[in-house]
Amino acid sequence: MYPHQKDAVWRVMSGGHTLLAHAVGAGKTNVMAAAGMKMKQAGLLRRALYVVPNHMLEQFGREFLHLYPNARLLIAGKEDVTKERRKLLTAKIASGDWDGIVMTHSSFERIGMSKAYQAAFLREQIAEYEALLKDAERAAQESGDRGQRHILKTLEKQKQRREERLHDLLAADKKDDGLVFDELGVDHLFID
Repeated sequence: MYPHQKDAVWRVMSGGHTLLAHAVGAGKTNVMAAAGMKMKQAGLLRRALYVVPNHMLEQFGREFLHLYPNARLLIAGKEDVTKERRKLLTAKIASGDWDGIVMTHSSFERIGMSKAYQAAFLREQIAEYEALLKDAERAAQESGDRGQRHILKTLEKQKQRREERLHDLLAADKKDDGLVFDELGVDHLFID
């Protein structure tokens, strides 16, 4: 690996959230693969998921295995996330001891989140909108600015949308009885 790649691996390992803004061809795939493997070796993660553009799935897997030939890598193609096979894929992800799981963006979007997680996220957003509304109302009263009304209406609409989504979520029946993302044991995401 080149020195800039080694530096990037260290940055990923020590920084938590890291943006690799290297130019095309600078070796981001190798950096992500090496960072994931080194973090697993150091006990910083248990299961890494690599989400790549649809056209990059085979290339990413090939480059990963070129760097780490003995890696236990699960490469999930689009046929693996069809309705019939999604349960099998999620079971494989959750039960296997993988060094990495690689899937495309469109496949990743098909793995749902639990209803409880989604509801908690929406409740958090609603609370944030309520706080923003209180601040905006206070600012409107202090300044007497008519432009604040537009901001208030926009915030109220956004809050209303989140409340409707929460209501719909709680009213909906679970459609797919497979595992959801928060049950897979994935504790680190690499998104290309």
